Amino acid sequence: MPAEIHGGKVSKLVRRDRDRGEWQGVILAAGSASRMGFLGGILPKTMIPVGGKPLLWYGLKTLGSL
Repeated sequence: MPAEIHGGKVSKLVRRDRDRGEWQGVILAAGSASRMGFLGGILPKTMIPVGGKPLLWYGLKTLGSL
């Protein structure tokens, strides 16, 4: 999905097909989380807690609000 980036932050996701009622999103979460400290060795990267919620929650919340 194309995005507009301003000041190093995504400001808006751009939907290409406005006539279609449903569309898909992809949450990228590749890698072994080796730089995430000890939690990276016992949890998948998407399940590491950030602010009391799994990292995956933030991506799902963003996609759900589109």
